[in-house]
Amino acid sequence: MKTKILLAIILSFALALFMPLKMTRYTLTDGQHTIVFQTMIHIAHKEFYNNVEQDAKMYTDNGYVFLYEGIKPGKIDIHNTADVPTFDIASYAFGLDSQATNNYFATIRTMHNSVNADVDTDWLLDHYKQSGVKVGPGKTSLSKEDLQKTKDAITAHRSLFKNIGIPFIRIMARCDTIQEYYHEHFGQQSPMMEVILIERNKVLYDDIQNANSDKIYINYGAAHFANFYDLLKSHNSKWHIVEEKNY
Repeated sequence: MKTKILLAIILSFALALFMPLKMTRYTLTDGQHTIVFQTMIHIAHKEFYNNVEQDAKMYTDNGYVFLYEGIKPGKIDIHNTADVPTFDIASYAFGLDSQATNNYFATIRTMHNSVNADVDTDWLLDHYKQSGVKVGPGKTSLSKEDLQKTKDAITAHRSLFKNIGIPFIRIMARCDTIQEYYHEHFGQQSPMMEVILIERNKVLYDDIQNANSDKIYINYGAAHFANFYDLLKSHNSKWHIVEEKNY
């Protein structure tokens, strides 16, 4: 097993050096309705977010209802991402952009027909408890000074992060063996990921029904798509993919 994983990593690393990581935009139809599902990633090249923003504007201008991912604040804050900008630090290390640093969220929230089709932290906490998921102590603050110190420390080794870190991200996205291990231990079978992926997909599906539109454009994490597609087909077997475009 260890040999298999090692060989898979070596092969994936070689491929990653020459093949860019792609995010797919799926166009689905059941013959009467159209759903365009743009898979998203927390950190990527600036061009990716720019392309997605242009697509979002194009689709909303053409009458599509725009549903996007983004867990909303509730009465109880169980996330630390507001004050500990994990993806900001990671994107800086790898020389990439994040959804936050690219102003992606700030832009799409102002678009015509855009709807935050997600849950709030109270919903998430409640479903974690129902599933037996242990939740951490809550928000942890990181001062601007500490953030700058972290970035300064990264700067000295930034070329190493960029030359090794980016291929590693691509490895994680391409290597079937690693993906199987991830899903077995941390994937949809785990209580936490069942809430994060499957239960939130049900909320997204309900928001599609409530939108009362035959044209829907979606921005949601890439990990959501497979189960979302299965969910669509479980309600209507006529749903199928008619086009795939990679960014």
